[in-house]
Amino acid sequence: MSIVPLSQSKQALLACPHSYVEQIIRGNKSPSSEASRRGTAVHLFLSEYTRHLINERLEQDLDWFDEHLDGLLPDARELLGGLRKDFKIDPEAVLGTEYYITLDDQFQPCPADRAAYEMTLDRVTIPSDREAEIDDYKSNFMAFEADTFQAKLYSLGLLMMMPSLEKVTFRLQFVRWNRDKIAKFTRDDIPALQAEARQWRLVQINLHRNHAFEERHPKSALINVLPSEMTIKYPVLSGSHCVYCPLLAAGCPIEKNPYKDPTGQLFNVLYFKAALKRAEEAVRANADKLGPLTVRDGIGTEYTGAWTIVEKRSYDINCLPVVLAWDKKKKDDLLHKLTVSGLSSPLKAKKRAELAEELANFVEVKAESQFKVRKVKEEEEDRDE
Repeated sequence: MSIVPLSQSKQALLACPHSYVEQIIRGNKSPSSEASRRGTAVHLFLSEYTRHLINERLEQDLDWFDEHLDGLLPDARELLGGLRKDFKIDPEAVLGTEYYITLDDQFQPCPADRAAYEMTLDRVTIPSDREAEIDDYKSNFMAFEADTFQAKLYSLGLLMMMPSLEKVTFRLQFVRWNRDKIAKFTRDDIPALQAEARQWRLVQINLHRNHAFEERHPKSALINVLPSEMTIKYPVLSGSHCVYCPLLAAGCPIEKNPYKDPTGQLFNVLYFKAALKRAEEAVRANADKLGPLTVRDGIGTEYTGAWTIVEKRSYDINCLPVVLAWDKKKKDDLLHKLTVSGLSSPLKAKKRAELAEELANFVEVKAESQFKVRKVKEEEEDRDE
């Protein structure tokens, strides 16, 4: 049985074996999306630009950059435009772009038809005999740390390809923000890097074997038939790997009847918490860079994600006699309803305004910025503290 080499993208799919089987074994890939087309355009442009600079022995060529930038789609053109002045290389030090490495199951360089691991490095630079740098371009909406499986696999590949290297610097270049994230590895890290890669390779092999067995014996209980060393079990949880899965719209096994039992409900909680967090981070990051974001729904209601100034109020302990007098007069029993969130929260709007007047001499107001997603015309009343 032939098993495709493990790569960074296949390792990400292993988070959900259902998706891996559908996309890698059955070949039902996700259709091209706007994000994937944009990413491909950015990678291709930077690769061609780098090769041009190497051939012409230049560190930068703004005329070439501008000429070729005009032919791209607007979103890719906007991303790359931010790199125009800062993107420079040392043409004598760049080893290559789209640098393809294949290793066998013993982590030795090998032909592609015998590979257990494969990787394509966006750009490799050799500043000295003992050091190498890997640049990987990302067009994501938010930056993340570089210490990923991709960083480990790519650095391992280069260390195994070049025995003279002592250190590899893996650099994620987030073209949307013109910002870098770095992870560094030395030859001393090789055993740990190999152990992690080997662990994921075993998961991959196990999945292929399980699928092949299931195809031949669809009604068999695999866990009772396969030898224990072939059965590597781990839970399937929703996450970022679900975003472009072809099973998400219809046919996702872990989405079927999610309310059947508490376990199914827990899957949904985990999925939507992760989805909400990532969405909020992306919206906030874009607002930081481009200013407020707005969107209008089908009935014309406009929403915005933006930073706003919120007033926070705190009250001096000396206001207690006023609160007691208020309770005696209004019969609100306010004192027993107080929380750390504020004095006025138990009251209706009209009474809140009246109480605010009573306590005006005891309040300290501080302004702080908060990021909020809300209706554009919505009037929000901040709670007193």
